[in-house]
Amino acid sequence: MNTNCLRAFILGPVLFALAVGLALTASGCVVDGGPSYGYGGCQPDVFVDWQIQNPAGGQVTCDAVGAATVVIDIDGADYPQSCPAGYSYGSQDILLQQTNASYNITVNLEDKNGVALAVPQTTTLDAASCQSYATPGPAILVVTPPTQ
Repeated sequence: MNTNCLRAFILGPVLFALAVGLALTASGCVVDGGPSYGYGGCQPDVFVDWQIQNPAGGQVTCDAVGAATVVIDIDGADYPQSCPAGYSYGSQDILLQQTNASYNITVNLEDKNGVALAVPQTTTLDAASCQSYATPGPAILVVTPPTQ
């Protein structure tokens, strides 16, 4: 009888604390003391995708053309990503600095020495509100595979 009373005495507050913690987690209330981005304390993002093609429109893999990196440039800020062997496409989601702004987005394909392998593709994005954006379509990077 003494053990049951002790168990109820300890278990009751633990279950209460667990229930309160779960309720606070599920309430959607977020306290963030960090910096606020853009208009209204939010930060928009843009989804940029790319494809490597030959002049006839066929897909070509990164390793087939000697590509090492795809560099996405947004108004002078570079966001490089590796170009994996066996892949002919990829994407990246990038946070933008503010809303109510226009961004120039350029996608370039480079070899291991930073030499461009395709004509860079550029588009302009107007970020009018805090939301997720996407470029109008994949940046088509046209390359001629090296001859052996």
